[in-house]
Amino acid sequence: MPIKTCAWVRARLPLRAGGESLGLDRWIVEGHLVRCGDCRARLEALAASQRVLSAASQEDPVPPDSPSLWPDLSRRLRQSRRPRLRTAWGFEPRWERRAWAWSLGGLAAGLLLAASLVGLGARNDPRIERLVHDYVPRPIAPLLMTTEARPRLLKPSDPEQFERSRPRPRPSSPYRQAHAAVSPPEDSSPPRSRGREAEDRAPVELTQ
Repeated sequence: MPIKTCAWVRARLPLRAGGESLGLDRWIVEGHLVRCGDCRARLEALAASQRVLSAASQEDPVPPDSPSLWPDLSRRLRQSRRPRLRTAWGFEPRWERRAWAWSLGGLAAGLLLAASLVGLGARNDPRIERLVHDYVPRPIAPLLMTTEARPRLLKPSDPEQFERSRPRPRPSSPYRQAHAAVSPPEDSSPPRSRGREAEDRAPVELTQ
């Protein structure tokens, strides 16, 4: 199984190139490198990379007299942590960023004013009124007429004639209605004395 053997050996080639100990696996890796040219080429490439890294580690890439990057980096970090002020619309309170917002608001106000003027002019135009009378049904036409052509409601000269002379009777509750249906009507006549009751009785005839 050469494919599995090459994969197993290539996993251990970085340790072999770095001079690490492979233990008992070293004999298997050495025997495979004698027979496989691809694994030998991979080992040579790893060894060359190791030599380049070793040479680069011996030199200082940054001169000691170069300016430090930390002041600029710290300033950017502080600016990123600073909260930005925002308005209710989500815009930052800066004039150059709010200029287009002001222009857009002015344009909207101008369009609204123009629409209002056009609407007032069309409302007082007799041609519009004539078109309404010609093409709009009669029940809707009075609603679309101008202010001068609309019928006005006359105020009555005596408003008291529309008021009721007596108040509306208070509705009785269901309990009172049921009680009135069950209980007998009360006698509204004044109370009589006992002597008066005796006189009102019919005379009794005594027979022997």
